[in-house]
Amino acid sequence: MKNIKQMVLSNGEEIIAEILEWPDNPHGSAILKNPISIITEEDYEQGTRMFNVRPFMSFQQSSNPVCTLNLQHVVTMAIPSPMIGKHYVGFIEAMHAQEQEEAEEELEPNDNVIRFDPQKLH
Repeated sequence: MKNIKQMVLSNGEEIIAEILEWPDNPHGSAILKNPISIITEEDYEQGTRMFNVRPFMSFQQSSNPVCTLNLQHVVTMAIPSPMIGKHYVGFIEAMHAQEQEEAEEELEPNDNVIRFDPQKLH
């Protein structure tokens, strides 16, 4: 993965994504691959801050999600630290592995169900 950027959006949401295309026009849209949201949770009693990640958009059809982002919603952008970049790549790999595992589970035969190949005429 190349060209990974971290962005803060106008609604305060923070995302990390691989930039596939970034237009010269500030009123255009960028094309992002595998965007994820960074969720910050704070425990004020213990004085700790925790970070979680999740897909930026849920329930996309592709296992390599691509989306457009209106540049007017980007407040700031930076190159993530190597540690965050490593976590991003690990999350994307884990997400793809889980999707692959779920796809294989769908193909396992059931004792009482006959699955038909949708590519064949029956």
